[in-house]
Amino acid sequence: AHESAKEDRIDIVGDKGSLSFSVFTYQPIVLQNENGRQEFAVENPPYVQLPLIKLVVEHLQDKAICTCDCVSATPVNWVVDRILGKL
Repeated sequence: AHESAKEDRIDIVGDKGSLSFSVFTYQPIVLQNENGRQEFAVENPPYVQLPLIKLVVEHLQDKAICTCDCVSATPVNWVVDRILGKL
């Protein structure tokens, strides 16, 4: 799909307001409630994946134990699938 056709936004709507944020871009988090609209700019670290990659490498070298396995990933996958409407 063309870049302009991609939508990178998750909207969580509740009784008291909504929260909207991007997954892949560094757009501000938007909170909309009875107090109005608020935006929160959160800077992502330059190497978000580095700690996990380092742990996996150390696990493979028998220097550490990586507890990130398919069992711990299952709840996260379920949440992502719900957000994307796959469940």
